[in-house]
Amino acid sequence: MRVRNIGLSKVPIQQRGTALLIYSVNMQGSTPAFPSQVRWNEAVAAFDVFAGQRWVEPSESIAESLMVDLPHAGTFTYKVTLKAVSGKIWWTAETIVADT
Repeated sequence: MRVRNIGLSKVPIQQRGTALLIYSVNMQGSTPAFPSQVRWNEAVAAFDVFAGQRWVEPSESIAESLMVDLPHAGTFTYKVTLKAVSGKIWWTAETIVADT
């Protein structure tokens, strides 16, 4: 994970709410006959991130690596969401991890 402050002010990182969240897909038991929107379960895991960082300086990038062992049987799909909180401002980045 990498966060970059592109502004000119120091941005504090609030630990409460800043996390890496992992969601599993809600499969209805069978393969759909036509394209349909995926429904995600509630977050199945949450990990603290940037715990050693109190703020991000102007033009600074901070990074942290986290390896997560994801359970799967055959195929799996997860949504991975990074949330960074600073006061009343939230930043979110998401990606889908899938193995077919």
